[in-house]
Amino acid sequence: MKKFFGLLIFALGAFLLTSEIIIPHIAEVQEVARVKSELSTTPAAVVETSPATTPVAEFVEETEATEPTVDYFSTLLGAERNSTVGAIEGPQIRATLTLGADDNSDIRDSVGIHEWLSSNDRLVLFGHHMSNGTIFAHLPQTEVGDKFVITTANGTFNFTVISSEWVSVEEIEASDFEMLRNDHNLTMISCDWKDGVKGRRVVICDIDINM
Repeated sequence: MKKFFGLLIFALGAFLLTSEIIIPHIAEVQEVARVKSELSTTPAAVVETSPATTPVAEFVEETEATEPTVDYFSTLLGAERNSTVGAIEGPQIRATLTLGADDNSDIRDSVGIHEWLSSNDRLVLFGHHMSNGTIFAHLPQTEVGDKFVITTANGTFNFTVISSEWVSVEEIEASDFEMLRNDHNLTMISCDWKDGVKGRRVVICDIDINM
């Protein structure tokens, strides 16, 4: 009888592990593969594969120098809100990308691109720390030097992590989120805990332009 109950408990545990963790992870991997396949057959409409430069301002005084910005992501930011625009892959992370990451966005099953924090040469991504290990659950384990790849209809972009830090919610809110609007090409944010205190994991990356 004890052996029977032991086998029953083992079978129940295996079922819960499969339904709560393994199946969602497989579904996530399959969805990323599907999106990448669709994107590979979608012609690029706006941004060329080689980055173009756009002046910061259309009209400037003659004595004012203009710093060009590189246009990598204007097509993503011009897509329909809440639409799937790409996929992101990194260490233990595979997720689709959706345009929108505020209170009116649905990013339960994807990583969201924050529109007003992002720009043509910079993406700011928000993703949930899911208990089943999907989306950005493993972002807190990201280390400097790790690689991330973003696939879009306009090409594939490679990034290298230069910073991974825990930041308090108060610090982010005190800056009115401006600390997330930095000079680097990719910033990723998710929930993280330090000494029992809930904060945010902020991972910053630079684009690998020579790859």
